[in-house]
Amino acid sequence: MNRKVFQDFANTLPWMLVGERISNDLETLAELPDGTIYFDLLGCTANHLTAGAVPLRVTEELTAWL
Repeated sequence: MNRKVFQDFANTLPWMLVGERISNDLETLAELPDGTIYFDLLGCTANHLTAGAVPLRVTEELTAWL
């Protein structure tokens, strides 16, 4: 794959995350403390820096797209 393809991944995934797909997970995200969430799309997991594993539906959708 060339650089343009990887750049498209880098541009598209954040737009998908902040789009309407994340609305299914708003209640889960609201209950989390402030911090950073790391997505492992190859492993289909989301981990919060302090709260640990977070079951987010958007993770499955992003993994399916990728």
